[in-house]
Amino acid sequence: MRRILLLALLIATWLPQQATADAVCPGAQPIADARRLVIGSTVTVHGRVSVPTGAFTADQSFALQDASAGIYVYRTRGIGQALAAGDEACVTGRLTEYHGLLELLPASPSQITRLGAGAPPTPRLVSPNEIGETTEGLLVSVTGPASALGARRFRVGGAAVFIERQTGITLDDLTEGCPVTVTGLSADYDAAQIWPRSQADVVPGDCQPAACSDLTIAQIQGTGLASPYDGRTGLSCLTGCITGVAASGFYIQSAAPDDDPRTSEGAFVFRYSEWDNPHDLRPGNLVEIHNFAVQEYYGSTEIVGLTSDAVASYERIGTCELPTPLPIPPLTDPEVDPATVYEPYEGMRVELSFDGMVVGPTTRYVSRFPAGDPEIALVDRRSPLYGQRLFDDVPADRGTITLSGGLGQDLPDVGTGDRLSAEGLTGVLGYQFERYVLLVDTDAPAIDVVDAPDPVDPEAPIAADEFAVCSFNLENLFDALDDGDGDLGDWTPADAAGFARLIDKRAAAIREDLQRCPIIGVQEVEGKDAVWDALTAAIGGGFRYDYYESIDARDITVGLLYDEGRVTLRRSDQAQTCTPTDYDVDYAAAQGPRGRPNPCAAGSYPLFSRPPYVADLTVRNAAGDRALDVRVIVNHLKSKRGDETTNLPRRIAEARYVASLLTAPNAVALGDFNDTLGSATLAQFAGFADLYTRHIPPADRYSYIYNGRSEALDHFVMTPGLDRYFKAGGPVHIDADFPDRRPLDATSHRSSDHDPVFVRFSFQPTGISEALAGLVTGALGAWKR
Repeated sequence: MRRILLLALLIATWLPQQATADAVCPGAQPIADARRLVIGSTVTVHGRVSVPTGAFTADQSFALQDASAGIYVYRTRGIGQALAAGDEACVTGRLTEYHGLLELLPASPSQITRLGAGAPPTPRLVSPNEIGETTEGLLVSVTGPASALGARRFRVGGAAVFIERQTGITLDDLTEGCPVTVTGLSADYDAAQIWPRSQADVVPGDCQPAACSDLTIAQIQGTGLASPYDGRTGLSCLTGCITGVAASGFYIQSAAPDDDPRTSEGAFVFRYSEWDNPHDLRPGNLVEIHNFAVQEYYGSTEIVGLTSDAVASYERIGTCELPTPLPIPPLTDPEVDPATVYEPYEGMRVELSFDGMVVGPTTRYVSRFPAGDPEIALVDRRSPLYGQRLFDDVPADRGTITLSGGLGQDLPDVGTGDRLSAEGLTGVLGYQFERYVLLVDTDAPAIDVVDAPDPVDPEAPIAADEFAVCSFNLENLFDALDDGDGDLGDWTPADAAGFARLIDKRAAAIREDLQRCPIIGVQEVEGKDAVWDALTAAIGGGFRYDYYESIDARDITVGLLYDEGRVTLRRSDQAQTCTPTDYDVDYAAAQGPRGRPNPCAAGSYPLFSRPPYVADLTVRNAAGDRALDVRVIVNHLKSKRGDETTNLPRRIAEARYVASLLTAPNAVALGDFNDTLGSATLAQFAGFADLYTRHIPPADRYSYIYNGRSEALDHFVMTPGLDRYFKAGGPVHIDADFPDRRPLDATSHRSSDHDPVFVRFSFQPTGISEALAGLVTGALGAWKR
């Protein structure tokens, strides 16, 4: 009887509430039921706001929960109203999943109805190890020791915490290993995590510091490839001698090594990417590190989790004599795993003698040091790889020596084929992005350079009865005005004179090396007419441009340079397509007269952040009595930066769509495809004529060099019809093999990090294609304006 009465009471309690919900929010389902529906379903839910608008984004998101569950609501183009914690709301939208987080996406602000104010939901108290799928979308509260403290992320017990910039939360009051209570949204971004809403959601507890232990660097490194302390937090104390100071941290080495040759005595102490060495640490300083953690970062054993640059995290306690560098042999055998030779020395001072040939020219990565972080890749003369150009069939960590100036040292400007040698060159042996690197700590004169003849790759002038089509990635061509239209951080030249130098080098390459190619598809140019005006003015002689605003966050665009004396632009447009996957392409970034509207209806999303530029052209010979209609599709596909498990499927979809645009008889898709020959991306162009595989010998199939490996990223794919007019062409090697000089020289060399591509055509069939076996017709598709 008591069970029957209890059941009746529950039903009586539930029915009025459900009736009320139906009245104010017709068709609403419990959020728990909505979460079980398939992705893509349209659903209506009713609940109270747990995360207000403005907490994580300016006006694009909030979180809602009812008695059953919670869910994150997101709309790229804005929620359209302010919602406070506790507000009652009715929301209709489509279910989607973004990096593992289930989201509800309303199509318009009208699908979000605020029903009134109320009390904010009470956070669910959970243990750190409960954070996951069962709590996702709910407001939760966890308590545990803080660890792995960074600028915007840390851990509470086993739970990850991520700080959105919008919240303004700082972690200055947290201490490694001390208790903290965190309240926030149980979320997911490739892994379960908590997102606190404001500073009030991060509450430090009382903490008594642990006594300093006898932990050593050798114990942290261990005898294997990975540290036995990987993932350990709250480690109390470690002492070491600074051997080198890098842009984002410093290297330490034990002043009292152990007797085990298998264990390294050095390690990298990571601070953060914007670190500026506020205590002026230098080699020979003895430091003590407190309350830290250990992590394996891309195979590098690192000391992390220091809460700040205060004495409580690390302090200089004296001086030390720099450890004597240990001799290590150069890597020569591509069959030998470098870890078997170098792992016992990771993070330690070493000395290396070599006599080798450069396979990767001086490349300067952005850092706070005046010379940047220069790198050079070379092969020792004792290696069977010596004298060869290396392609991606040789793994980046095999048989190659990589020198770095990442400790504030400059390195010589050398190009591919130059010879480098040194006796007892000293530095710290780092492990960066899955390869060992010697971070040099002696001045560059310690390296002897024998300059090899520069590659000569001239193109003959374009004859009266010829034309050419070219592709050129102009590498971050921005002006010096930080006016909010692009100009992001490291890509902006320092001043107008710096911008003029960038323009002059690129214009010289087009005039001299590309022989004023009359049709040039370009990439990585700022979406600002003033930049394009400056470039065409520097080229001179009747060159014009055409482009459309991209939706890229950096405002880099693709477009066309053309010689109006030989070329007529009949029509052009931007080619966008839509996908059920939301890649967070925000058309608010494409403003002005060159912007194009978002073509995607509700429930579908733009695929490209840099949509292809498509132009239908007529090109004439010098006399004007012959002409050919050509379609040119200029591309800059999704890069590999970030999560390649997401990037690759998107890049493949982009390539598939571009292939569908090759419908004109004489058409070419060109540009930076951000992928190599033989990749799934290039496989989408089966049936078309690929410049490299059809006309270029294997040794010349490259336009870019990364980690000493030559690869083709800049592609040229033709319809069989256009290929019939092919005469000659390929990549023009004026950039990839040359050093990144500081300051820039007056030549056209290294005007970009990509080689341009030059392809010469006749106005009548040449017979070259017909002489090749396996000519096939292209795929069908359509380009819709």
